[in-house]
Amino acid sequence: SEVALYVGHEYRYTARTEILRQRLQRDRFTSAGGTGDQTMTHEMVKKFRDRRNLMVKGLNKIPGFTTLKPFGAFYVFPNIEGTGMQSQVLANFLLENAGVALLPGTGFGKYGEGYLRLSYAASSDNILAAIKRIQDALLNGRK
Repeated sequence: SEVALYVGHEYRYTARTEILRQRLQRDRFTSAGGTGDQTMTHEMVKKFRDRRNLMVKGLNKIPGFTTLKPFGAFYVFPNIEGTGMQSQVLANFLLENAGVALLPGTGFGKYGEGYLRLSYAASSDNILAAIKRIQDALLNGRK
């Protein structure tokens, strides 16, 4: 069984017949380990790497945020303990005051407290806008 990953979706398939394999390759549902032209895959990987780096750099400029560079997925998991806010409280605050939807780390278990989860599966412009809105909300809304 091979796996092709897309943002928010995972398509699994088993190439049981030559016809299915050809159809899957034709429709570009091949995995990154496929034998076809990987130009589009390499371009996509570069775009996500650039977006990841942009988000990590931007979040690390926000007081109270410490973000390590992830090496997989489409998400960053910044530590927000320096803000003095719990993850659920900060997630709600940013949704209401910055219009930025993200997940509190506690959604991933009790050890997720003190973290947020943000996706970088968005355009660079949207990532920059979200980071600015987060920063502005924290600077203007902090008591």
